[in-house]
Amino acid sequence: MNTNYDVMILGTGEAGIYAAYELALKCPAARVLVVDQGADIYRRQCPIVAGQVRSCVQCKVCGTMCGFGGAGAFSDGKFNFTTAFGGWLTDFLEQKEVMDLIGYVDGLNVRHGATTEVYSTETPAAKALEREALKYDLHLLQAQCKHLGTENNLKILTSIYETIRDRHTFLFDTAVTQIEAGEGIYTLITESGERYAAPYLIAGPGRSGAEWFANQCKALGLELLNNQVDIGVRVELPATVFEHITNVVYESKLIYRTKQYGDQVRTFCMNPYGHVVAENVEGINTVNGHSYSDPALRSENTNFALLVSNRFTSPFNEPYRYGKHIASLSNMLAGGVLVQRFGDLVGGRRTNDHRMSKSFVRPTLTAAVPGDLSLALPKRQLDDIIEMIYALDRLAPGTANYDTLLYGAEVKFYSARIKLSPELETALPGFFAVGDGAGVTRGLAQAGASGVKGGAGRCRTVEREFPAMNILLVNCSPVRNGATAEIIHIARACLVGAHEVRSVCIDDYAIAFCKGCRSCHNTARCVQEDDAPKLMAQYEWADAIISVSPSYWADVPGQFKAFIDRCTPWCNTHEPCAKIGGGKKGYTIALRTGPGMGECRRIIETMEHFYGHLEITPCGSLGLCSVENKEALRDRTEEIRAFCAKIAGEPGSCGGED
Repeated sequence: MNTNYDVMILGTGEAGIYAAYELALKCPAARVLVVDQGADIYRRQCPIVAGQVRSCVQCKVCGTMCGFGGAGAFSDGKFNFTTAFGGWLTDFLEQKEVMDLIGYVDGLNVRHGATTEVYSTETPAAKALEREALKYDLHLLQAQCKHLGTENNLKILTSIYETIRDRHTFLFDTAVTQIEAGEGIYTLITESGERYAAPYLIAGPGRSGAEWFANQCKALGLELLNNQVDIGVRVELPATVFEHITNVVYESKLIYRTKQYGDQVRTFCMNPYGHVVAENVEGINTVNGHSYSDPALRSENTNFALLVSNRFTSPFNEPYRYGKHIASLSNMLAGGVLVQRFGDLVGGRRTNDHRMSKSFVRPTLTAAVPGDLSLALPKRQLDDIIEMIYALDRLAPGTANYDTLLYGAEVKFYSARIKLSPELETALPGFFAVGDGAGVTRGLAQAGASGVKGGAGRCRTVEREFPAMNILLVNCSPVRNGATAEIIHIARACLVGAHEVRSVCIDDYAIAFCKGCRSCHNTARCVQEDDAPKLMAQYEWADAIISVSPSYWADVPGQFKAFIDRCTPWCNTHEPCAKIGGGKKGYTIALRTGPGMGECRRIIETMEHFYGHLEITPCGSLGLCSVENKEALRDRTEEIRAFCAKIAGEPGSCGGED
C-alpha cells in the first residue's frame, strides 16, 4: 500500500481539476495523488470523432466522458456566471461566496487562454427578448455567459494540465473499484488490486461515475438524498431560426410550464452553428452537442436540448437507473442514438432512411439511426417536449417545422446527493464530495467552484502540517526586464499563494562600494549610510532566499558583489557581528549566455560562500546555460517551476537540487 500522500483526488473532471489546481497553487507542500479511469488530455479520443468508425463501439472507458477534463472537455465550453442554474452549491454556501468562487475559476481560465467576452441578459436587446418570450409564457433566466468554444476549451485544459502535471502524482487509465474508510485514513482500491491511502479524500467522480459513487457512499453508510434526472431530446434546426436569439444571448435558458401536466421543460446547452455528438455513459449511448469558436469549423445548424426534469420521492430512490433505462430503450431500437423528424413524430410515423433523405435539415450526427422516439420516451415527457416546441415556435418561427430533427435520448444523470457540510465535507471526516457526479453541480462553472472549495479546505488542513514560508526572490542583475527578471517572475508565480513571497532587484538599492576601513569589525556597523541595511532587512524577514544571478565575466554582477562586500557587519568570521535570524535556507539559480556550465558553477560557489558566512544553509541550485534573453526561457519554464516546486514542497528541509 502506498500511504505517502496527504490528499487523494478521485476524478479529473472540472471539479477534480480545480481541486488539484488549488492545492498546487496554495499548498505545494501537500503530497497529492490524482486518479482517473480515463486518459490524460493528450490521449483522449473518440473513434467516431476520429473518423475511424461510424457508430459507438462501446470502448471500455469512453474517451468522450472520461479522462482529464471529464465530460466537459469536448463540450462547447459554456461558462455561466449564475446560481440560478448549473448546480446546487447555494444549498451549502452563501450566494456571494458561490459567485466569488465562479469568478475565481474564470480568472484561472483567462490566465490559461479563455476569452474575456461575455454575453449578458442585461443588455437592451436581451431585455427586449425577455419581454417577447413572456408573451408566450417562456421565461428567460438571467445570467452572464462565456462561450469558450470546443477547440479553445481543449487548449485551456491542456494549458492547465501542463501547469499542474509536475506538481502532483497523476494516475491515468486507473479504474478505482472501491473506497475504504479506516481510522483517519481513506484507501482507494484499483481494478488491478493496487491500494493508495491518504487521510483526506476529495471525490469528484463525474457524470460517468455517478452511479458507482452513489453505491460506494451507501456501502460507507452515508445518507443519500434523491436527486433529479433530466430526460429529453436534442433539437437540431437551421441556425437562422434561432439567430435572433443566439446573437443576443448565446446560451438562452428558456423555461416553460406545460399546460397539460404542469411539468417544467427547459432549453439546455444551446449550440449555434454547432454539431450534435454521441457520448457513452457506462455503456449507454446518449446525445449531446457542441460548437466551435472558429467559423471555419461551424455547421449551418443550431442544436439544443429540451429536458423535462423528474424529481422522485420515497419509496423510489434510483433516478439514475431510471434515466439509464430510458436511454437504453433508444439504444435497443437504433443500436445507438435515434433521430426523428418532428413532423413524423406528431404524425405518428416512424422516420426511415427514405424520409430522412428528403429532409431539408441535414443531420450533423450522421451515425444517428432514423426511428420512432415514441417507442423509447415515456408519453408524458414526449407530450411535454412537443408542447414546448410549439411554444418556442411562437418565439422563433420555424422551430416546429416538419424537418426539425429530434435526437434521443438526451439524459442528464445526476448522482443522488450526499449530505454535506458548508465545506463540502461528508459525515466522514476528511472525505469531501464535489462536482456533477457527487450530485452537487451540473455545469462547468459550479463544478469548478466546488473543486476550488474542496481544494481550499484541504489547503488549510495541510498548511497546519506544512506552514507557509517567507520567501525572498533576489534579482542580482541591474537589468529589470531581462532573462533574470523573467526567472523571478516564473518563480514567483510558482510560489505565491502557498507562501508569502517578496521579490527585490539589486538596482532598487543604492549601495556604495566597501571602503575597506574595517570599522565594522569593531562596531558591527558600516560607517556609510545607504541602502545596504534595507536590503539586509529583507534577508532578515525571509525563511528562504532564492538568488537569481546572470554571469558577468564568470561571476555575479558587480552591483551584487558590492552588496556582498558590504555585508561584513553580518559576517560570522568575527565578533561582534550583527547576525540575522537562524534557520534560513538559501538557493541559487545561475544563468549564462554560453553553453558550458563552468560559469554557472562559479556563481553558485560565490553565492554559497556568501550564504555560509551569513549562516544561511545552502540547500540547492540550478544552472541554466545558453540563455541569451528571456525568449530563450520558453523551453526552460518547466525546469524552473520544478526547481521551485521542490523548494516549496519541503519546508522542513532543503528541497532544491543541483
